[in-house]
Amino acid sequence: MSRDENPNQEIDFKVISENIKRLRHEQNITCELLAERLDVSTSHIYKLESGKSKPSLELLFKMKNVFQCSFDDLV
Repeated sequence: MSRDENPNQEIDFKVISENIKRLRHEQNITCELLAERLDVSTSHIYKLESGKSKPSLELLFKMKNVFQCSFDDLV
């Protein structure tokens, strides 16, 4: 069953953290540059990638645009 078929499925923030880091590395984007493009601090990027902070929906959509990927690639 896909996420679309089960809207009550919880979001796995560990997967999101891993996907952010993977996409950043695949596109050779530094934490500093990603932070600048998202208008957040570099430490916030480190916290997102380590799972110490959870991204807002607004931030996920900004990341989608920066990485030029689908929302599903992030979550």
